[in-house]
Amino acid sequence: MSEIFLPSVTHVIAMTTIRRERILPVPGAIAVRVNEKVQAADVIAEAEINPKHYYLDIARGLGIAPGEVGRHLSRQQGERVDAGDVIAGPVGITRRTVRAPADGRIAAINNGRVLLEARGELYQMRAGFPGVIVATDGAQIVTVETTGSLVQAAWGNGKT
Repeated sequence: MSEIFLPSVTHVIAMTTIRRERILPVPGAIAVRVNEKVQAADVIAEAEINPKHYYLDIARGLGIAPGEVGRHLSRQQGERVDAGDVIAGPVGITRRTVRAPADGRIAAINNGRVLLEARGELYQMRAGFPGVIVATDGAQIVTVETTGSLVQAAWGNGKT
């Protein structure tokens, strides 16, 4: 038989100010301003998470030496591309080109190869409860404040 653990401390406050920091998993865009009122379902910040990376061998794709790739590139490091955009080429009689396999940004160009960082999944952080925005760091953290009752205790449903 398993032992039952009950915490010795439970807090119940009838009326208090509640502040909660809402933190994005990675830096992103904050969609609210300080002193703005929000509802529980309001999106307060967004970030792209889990981007995919594509390593494109431009020299092989065009059939040229790695040292010649620079003059055939039509995009530069840091530029945004859409799926299907030409990254390099055309070269030769058959007019070979290398196209972007996905929407993203050219993260690096080195030795005849391109590292493409594809756009990740859009993560939307919601307020979680109605309140007022009292602070933000401008990139990742938003603090929401409200007034209400606060109960802090352990809860379990008997399932593992």
